[in-house]
Amino acid sequence: VSAPYLCNQFGGSSSVNSLNNAPYTRMVLDNFWVIHNPSGIKLTLGAYSEDNMDNILFAGQKNLSAFGPDYLDRFGFNLSGSHAFEAGVLRWEVLGSRISTFGDQDYGYAKAYDTDIIGGDIAFEFGGGQVKVNFMRAANEAANGDSLGIGLINDANLAYGSTAVGATNLQWVNPSGYYKSADLEGGNKRPIPGWDTTADLGNGAFGPQSMFGYGISANYKWDIGESGNEIYAAGEYARTEYKSNKDSDYSSEGNAFRVEVGANLLEGDLDLSLAYVSVDPNYDPFVNMNPYVNGLETYGRYSAFNLMNTNYYSNMWSLHDTEVYPHNREGIRFNGQWRFDDRHGLVWAKAAFLNQKESSLYDVREQAGTVAGAPTNYVLGFAPGFMDPVFYGYADPSVYGAQSASSFDDNLNALEDHKGKQTQYGIGASYKWDNPRLKLDLGYNRNEFKRDSDLAVAQGGSQNYVKLNNDNFHIGLGWEANDQWTLRAGCDMVNMNGHWDPSGAYNQFAASINSIDFKNIDVQQTIPFIGFDCDLSANTQWNMDFRYYDTKDKVDAATFANFRQDGSAQTIGDTTPGYTNHPFSWYGWQVTTQFKVKF
Repeated sequence: VSAPYLCNQFGGSSSVNSLNNAPYTRMVLDNFWVIHNPSGIKLTLGAYSEDNMDNILFAGQKNLSAFGPDYLDRFGFNLSGSHAFEAGVLRWEVLGSRISTFGDQDYGYAKAYDTDIIGGDIAFEFGGGQVKVNFMRAANEAANGDSLGIGLINDANLAYGSTAVGATNLQWVNPSGYYKSADLEGGNKRPIPGWDTTADLGNGAFGPQSMFGYGISANYKWDIGESGNEIYAAGEYARTEYKSNKDSDYSSEGNAFRVEVGANLLEGDLDLSLAYVSVDPNYDPFVNMNPYVNGLETYGRYSAFNLMNTNYYSNMWSLHDTEVYPHNREGIRFNGQWRFDDRHGLVWAKAAFLNQKESSLYDVREQAGTVAGAPTNYVLGFAPGFMDPVFYGYADPSVYGAQSASSFDDNLNALEDHKGKQTQYGIGASYKWDNPRLKLDLGYNRNEFKRDSDLAVAQGGSQNYVKLNNDNFHIGLGWEANDQWTLRAGCDMVNMNGHWDPSGAYNQFAASINSIDFKNIDVQQTIPFIGFDCDLSANTQWNMDFRYYDTKDKVDAATFANFRQDGSAQTIGDTTPGYTNHPFSWYGWQVTTQFKVKF
């Protein structure tokens, strides 16, 4: 269950409102649609949940509501139609959407931009296959009647040379050719226009962004014999061209593609597939932040994010599906499922073995100098566009602040360079009984991230080293008591644990134990639930779910960070709560209900 777009706190626009779309308990005209029957052309105005765009290019805004649909509605227009020919069917679509945007500029979420999407696709379906082309444009536009400002996206990026406690999501800097020595209209033509005009450092603010993307996909299946068995092949490709400041001539281009082969065997009871995926770090780097929502505050930032989501940065979301097409990854995926006992039972398994496509070695490493084009100080970071939400750039105080060590020598040569690895696997089963009408579901998934480091703490080893494990387990039991009532109960358990400290917040503790391999993350959440579905009549349904969230931080309180929340230093033996203040344990109830009437 998720609130309609115009009543959804995560669907807020650019106005600074602590309760976006409040009041939530209200009736809204969600959408209006009309169909021209002779041609089959359909126009939807307002909210719509489905489109025909390939998710490699545009998937929509991730829904932060637990157990709601994966994506929020789009809000704008959708015009679609189809035309039949002797050879097949041509389907087309044009869409536009204003997506939820940043909240309060003072908290880094720029209030002066709306973000608009326009796109389209054309697909030709023929016997056994389909070919589709897609295009999409995304851009920050002026909001609230204001002029289009420059550099209004703040805390997503580091303040180079003066980063505060903790790591920012992005480590973007101006590349060569965009330093103080180049006029560039007072800096407004730089990719990162927030930098000082007197030195090559400062606020990392950027925007207004723009991005154009296009892609193609195709699939085809072949029948094998007369038993209903078949094999198929599919492929997708997309490319984006991105500007962190559309007034600048700097752009970042990236590609993504996936190829897959599979088979449907044993008269449809066995499905197998093998896929290869490759996504550049600079593919679709368009930054979207969740809107300001009062009551969801973390370290002075009004934000919310999915705890277990390591496919993207916290409190941010991507235009494409980063679960299927993760940034800066390449490798293979396997999926399989087997239906048995007249399809009463199902067993499934999946695995993925992915590597970083490019290591997280900064592509901008410029020494200070007096020659033409040289920066006023050394510059270290990524040119705008590089995205990797797990394997951050290597340690250096100019990037992560005074608490950081440095993994570079005086000539800005890296002391080490390792590619990270990501391993995923899962297994599950379900079975449905006819009498009594029961269904049991079991599932387990694990996601591992690993990047080695050969360096000591003083050289940034604890910051560069990554070892993260995500586990989740599900058990659920459903009972169709009669034709009117369905009852359900079960439990979800998730755990995130390991070592991840790109900013060096735990460097002092790491030095005190002389180790870079210790757990500074170990959070477990247990969620038992019960619920029901009730068909009150043929056209009236009611459902309700009760969930209890029990969240435990299992990191020892002795594992302290370097700084308190006020920014003051913490020392060994100091028992005053620090920046982390372990443990972060909490619990609470969630009740959701939905009442549907069909007229």
